[in-house]
Amino acid sequence: MNISLIIPTLGYSSTVNKLFIALSNQTLLPDEIIIVDSSKDKSISNLADLFHQELPIKYFKVKDLFPGEARNYGINKASGDILATLDSKTIPNNNWLELGVEKIVHENYEIAFGATAYLAESSLQKILRACIYGKNVVETLPGSIFWLNTFNKVGPFIEGTRSGEDLEWRNRVKHKGCRSYSFTTQTQTYNDISTSLVQEIKRAFIYQLHGAKLDVQERTRIVFFGLGTLMLTLLIPQWNNIVGWEESSFYIPNITKSYFYFFSLFSILVLIVSHKFHSIVRSIYFRFVLFSFFILATFFVFKWNAAMASWVEESVYYIPHITKLYAGLLITSGIIFRGLYKPISKGISYSYLFPLRWILVGAVGLTIDLARFPGYFYGAITGLIRIGKK
Repeated sequence: MNISLIIPTLGYSSTVNKLFIALSNQTLLPDEIIIVDSSKDKSISNLADLFHQELPIKYFKVKDLFPGEARNYGINKASGDILATLDSKTIPNNNWLELGVEKIVHENYEIAFGATAYLAESSLQKILRACIYGKNVVETLPGSIFWLNTFNKVGPFIEGTRSGEDLEWRNRVKHKGCRSYSFTTQTQTYNDISTSLVQEIKRAFIYQLHGAKLDVQERTRIVFFGLGTLMLTLLIPQWNNIVGWEESSFYIPNITKSYFYFFSLFSILVLIVSHKFHSIVRSIYFRFVLFSFFILATFFVFKWNAAMASWVEESVYYIPHITKLYAGLLITSGIIFRGLYKPISKGISYSYLFPLRWILVGAVGLTIDLARFPGYFYGAITGLIRIGKK
C-alpha cells in the first residue's frame, strides 16, 4: 500500500513552507509528495530542496496549469494506490493523513473528504470569514484521501478553468455513488483569506466567471439569475425616460411590452426544458417560475402610482417614493440575509455580530455578491443552454 500526495501550487511560498513543516510532523508520512509547480520563480523549488531530506518530495516544474490540470498531471506521475490532495494554502493537522487512510483502508470508504476550517486573524479577514466561509468546517477536495481506483471510476478533473473543478469533481463522486466519508471535525486549516477587500472582490469576480463553465452551484446561480431579471424589470420601463424618449437615437418603441413578451416566452421555454429533463434540473429551474411572480410583483410596485392613483398625489392610493421604498426594502433584506442569517447558519457567534457588526458583514457580503453576479448570471444562462443541447 503506497500513498501519493498531490500538491498543485502557483507560488505562495510562505504557506508552502508552513505546509511542508506540517507534513514533516504527520503521524503517517506519504510515500511520495508530488509538487506540481506553475509559479514563475524558484521559491517553491528552493523550498522543495530545503525539505528534501525530511520529506519524499518529487518536484515537477510546469507552465501555466490550472488546478484541475495540475492535479491530473500529478496523479499521472503518482505511483501510489492511495491518493491524497492538498493545496498550497491548506495546512493539515498532524494526524490528517492517518485518519483519512484509516477510513478508506479499515472502514471500506472509497474516499474521505477534507474538512476545512478557515483561519482569520485581521479584522477584515474575520468579516470575510463571517460573510463567506463561516466557522463551521466545510467539506472540501483539498485534504481528501481516496483510492486510485476511485479516481479512475470518477474520472479526471475538468481542465481549462481556474475554479470550480473541485466542486464539480466532488459532485461526480456523489453522483457515481462512491462510498464517501465526511469528517465532522477539522482536519486542516485554510490560511489565505484575503487581507484586502479589493483583492477579494477581484478574486470573487474572476473565480465566478471561470466557474460559470461548469455545472456547479446551480441553486445559487438561479437566485442570481432571478435578481438579474429583477434589475432588468426595474430598468426597462424607465429606459425611454432615461434616454430622452423619441428625440434620442436610443429610443425603443414599446420596450416594456416587448420585454414582457420575451420574458413570458422564456418562462415557457424554461418550463418545457424543466419538464423534459431529469428531476434535479426541474427542481432548480422550476424556481424560475417563482421568480416570475416576484418580477411581476416588482413591475406592479413600479406601476402602482400610475395604475392606481393616476399620479394624483391627493389620491388615497398614491404612495410617495414607492419605488425607492421597495428598492430600500430589497437592500435591507439582503443585508439582513448576508449579515445575520448566513453567518449564524455557518457558526458565527451572536456576540461577534451584535450589536452592529452584522450590518458591516452584510454590506461586505452584498458587495462580494455583486462581484460574483456576472459569473452567476452567465452560468445560469449557459447551464440552461447546455441542458437544452443534451
